[in-house]
Amino acid sequence: MDTVGQFDESLGVGAGTEWGAAEGTDYLLRSLQHGFKLKYLQEITLHHPVKTANFDDNACHRQKKYEAGIGRVMRINAYPFWYFPGTCLRTCCGALLAMAGGNFLKAHFKYVSLLARVQGWRK
Repeated sequence: MDTVGQFDESLGVGAGTEWGAAEGTDYLLRSLQHGFKLKYLQEITLHHPVKTANFDDNACHRQKKYEAGIGRVMRINAYPFWYFPGTCLRTCCGALLAMAGGNFLKAHFKYVSLLARVQGWRK
């Protein structure tokens, strides 16, 4: 832990900042940058429950914090330049598909996601 450092306290759900996710991803990426290796262990399972059964204001607020955190981690960990626009394009396509299917709440949710990821990337 001395080599990699502590978790970035500005990231994550409990941070109280606009970047409400991706603290674990940040820590793993920094570990790799310091030459550590990751090992896949089949017997260990990480489970995140699906929290978006509907796309109401609460879901949009939560997603905004998550996506801002993800965008920030992509930026501070120097993701390849092509990767960020690719994720944004995928989200745009999701919004367009939702609109085409008449699911305007989901389209709005995707739009909020996109804006927040860009915001996280820019800061």
